[in-house]
Amino acid sequence: MQRHTMTAGMQGTYMPSVGAPRVVVLDPDLGRRAAVREALTAAGFASAGEAGYGVEGANLVQKTAPDAVFVALYDQPQRALQTIELLSTRHAAPPVLAYAKTTDAGSVRAAMGAGARDYVVTPASSEELHRSLQHVLAQERRRCTTAGGPEAGAESLSHAGAVITVFGAKGGVGKTTVACNLAVRLRQETGQSVVLIDLDTRFGDVALALDVPVATSLTEVARDLPHVSGEQMRSYLTEHSSGVMLLAAPPNPADWSEITVGHVEQAIALLASVCDYVIVDTPGTFNDVVASAVEHADTVLVISSLDVVSVKDTWLALEMLGSWGVPAERLKLVTNRTAPHCVVSEADVTAALQRAPLMQIPYDRAVSAASAVGQPVVLAQPSSAFSECIGEMARALAGVVPVRRARLFGLFPRRNNKEVGR
Repeated sequence: MQRHTMTAGMQGTYMPSVGAPRVVVLDPDLGRRAAVREALTAAGFASAGEAGYGVEGANLVQKTAPDAVFVALYDQPQRALQTIELLSTRHAAPPVLAYAKTTDAGSVRAAMGAGARDYVVTPASSEELHRSLQHVLAQERRRCTTAGGPEAGAESLSHAGAVITVFGAKGGVGKTTVACNLAVRLRQETGQSVVLIDLDTRFGDVALALDVPVATSLTEVARDLPHVSGEQMRSYLTEHSSGVMLLAAPPNPADWSEITVGHVEQAIALLASVCDYVIVDTPGTFNDVVASAVEHADTVLVISSLDVVSVKDTWLALEMLGSWGVPAERLKLVTNRTAPHCVVSEADVTAALQRAPLMQIPYDRAVSAASAVGQPVVLAQPSSAFSECIGEMARALAGVVPVRRARLFGLFPRRNNKEVGR
């Protein structure tokens, strides 16, 4: 399975700055950012800026061209690792260092595997920070001298945004309902950019479910590709009142005949280069479009309702996806109780599919009530059981820790008077 990439034209060579090395800190927690900034200043480094993960962080690094990037591995490890990978694969990229509280070998391997040049365990003294960053910067200078600088030209960039494909082996299991409500709740929970792509080749009901008028769709995108950039893709999107953006399915199913898998792949990659989350709704069938949406996803939510046919089809689908080479860790089972009384229980599904679900969505009359008025349930009835469950799912996928705030003290030790006088 290949991760989807896109070509960009960043030219130039990484060149260390004169004076105190400039460092960008990428951490979604504002308090931790402040603590890291103070520690880096004590270690003799200058701040080049601070941001969160994904698109926001990548744009800041591109804009400021720092000497190094410091990335937190705390509450959102997958987003952090994806950001490290994105930055590390960019042409003329500054070196990336990860920092975290944990010392387990798995976390270190994951960070280094994503492209981090060093792993700093916190709390760390200013001397430890200075030693680590100077060692990485010295390595970078030697590498540039030996290689004569990175080769100029186009670069292959991993997408900055997280792609989440909502998949089901059959129709009627609630894929579109989950996709729409998850998109809105991700926007609410994270405050980051979320785009929803309707790839249902049979019905394409996302615009109807959100009750938004659509002027442009995937039809126009396919017509204009490949002469469209990530930023230009925004002009093809329809904005929902929640702030979620929609790339609608063709209004006429016959238009799908003009849309190729290549068009779909490019649209996903372009949107993932400028949006933090890309949610992809798919039809309840297997075709090339579904295969592409699954292949290029960071996470695949496999939706199954609690009936024998759905569970059997889901088992076959999981077997097929495994044979395609989709890593098991990308596949997240979600059970959806679409009726008040079901013969099959959640425990039965877990036993039959030999995997525990990421989430068990309860039956909730609020779903049909909200659908009748074209509103996502999480907006129409935010305190309903369904909405609470979708919120929990959004937090799990985004790595957002609810209610509890990370303790800000103890991240990096403050300098005492002796250290200040050194």
